[in-house]
Amino acid sequence: MSPLQALGNNPSCVTCFTVIFSCKVYLYLGCYSPREPLGVPGALCPAGGCGPALRVGGDRHVGVCFPGSSPVTGPKAVRGQERGSLAVQCRYTPGWESHGKWWCRGADWGNCKILVQTTASEPEVKRDRVSIRDDRENRTFTVTTEELRLDDAGIYWCGIARVGTDHAEQVSVTVDPGSSPVTGPKAVRGQERGSLAVQCRYTPGWESHGKWWCRGADWGNCKILVQTTASEPEVKRDRVSIRDDRENRTFTVTTEELRLDDAG
Repeated sequence: MSPLQALGNNPSCVTCFTVIFSCKVYLYLGCYSPREPLGVPGALCPAGGCGPALRVGGDRHVGVCFPGSSPVTGPKAVRGQERGSLAVQCRYTPGWESHGKWWCRGADWGNCKILVQTTASEPEVKRDRVSIRDDRENRTFTVTTEELRLDDAGIYWCGIARVGTDHAEQVSVTVDPGSSPVTGPKAVRGQERGSLAVQCRYTPGWESHGKWWCRGADWGNCKILVQTTASEPEVKRDRVSIRDDRENRTFTVTTEELRLDDAG
């Protein structure tokens, strides 16, 4: 294998190219990228930047690509716990302070979904559970995801916006199942026309948080029947009441005049 063939097999390039200009052959250390038209000199390879043009004598066309270094770096893999928060810090080199920074999800960074992005005038942005903060003085930007879910696991990219092809670094996110701060009985039984009390316990630190009781197979979409607040530790709605005993870190839900269709 020739040296040129060996360089051409470098996995950091998609397609290498040459450009003829003014009867001279110019060898560009560039690559075709899905985000730029073919033949744009200096286009960015997914794994890093590309160098300047080289002039080659003669009348032969030679295509060579050299791996470059990306101005943005980040952790290869991070891990968080379900219902917790996860912060990912990425760094960048001088000269990119005023460029937008972004965080996107998807195995192919050319088609990934941008979840949050800064701009030159907005160094800190939050969308839903995800926020991004660009610390231009220290040339770092941090992406924080709150209330982690198991399906948040996957491939992400921290990137820098620029004219042409953006710079990006891949980050693999793993989410471990977490332990719940609230516990309760797995099953309870009551009698028609009677009353039923269900007591749940919670760990320290959750005293001032609202407690609720909802019905439905999927707790993410269940119907809340009754709920406390920080200022209302005891609430009653129709036949259902809830009382938060913050001293003992328990809350009790009582249903009166039980019906057969209360089962579920």
